[in-house]
Amino acid sequence: MAIDLKKLFLTDSTVNDKFSLALVKAIKGSAQPGFDYIKFKQSVQALSDMNMDTETSFKSAFATASTMGLTKTKLSQSVKFYKKVLEKERSKFAEALENQMETRVSKKKEEALKLQDRIQEYQQKIAKMKQEMEAYQHKIDNVDTEMAQAKEKIEKTKNEFLTAYDQLTSTLNEDIEQITSHL
Repeated sequence: MAIDLKKLFLTDSTVNDKFSLALVKAIKGSAQPGFDYIKFKQSVQALSDMNMDTETSFKSAFATASTMGLTKTKLSQSVKFYKKVLEKERSKFAEALENQMETRVSKKKEEALKLQDRIQEYQQKIAKMKQEMEAYQHKIDNVDTEMAQAKEKIEKTKNEFLTAYDQLTSTLNEDIEQITSHL
């Protein structure tokens, strides 16, 4: 007859089924041979189900079990054995939980910090680009003034050249007239 460990141990209906089934499975997988704590517990439960009080259920189950070689010491050792089985499961759960924390929390925090660094880097690049844009805008704003100044300088240079040209050309023309008329 299969033993329903969940019914035997878990009387509180608010206990999470997933976890209770995993723990019961660990106990079942570690069952000791012979008449151990689990079989004793099952006997006590069967007697309690027949409306026997707790003390009488324990004493009757132990009297029967003692005929099969179970002693109080062996029973206590069996209980401690199953407590160790549950403690191993607790350790495995704690390790799995730690791994989940690492994966789902710590790595996300690390990712968020990297993204924050990237945002800061982009903000610095944006600030630098804004400075460059302001410098370019300043140049654009001054282009009309610079063009007017350049045009004025070119006109001045042109006028100075033409004045010198005209003066030289005039001198040459006068000299040709002098040569033609006097020679």
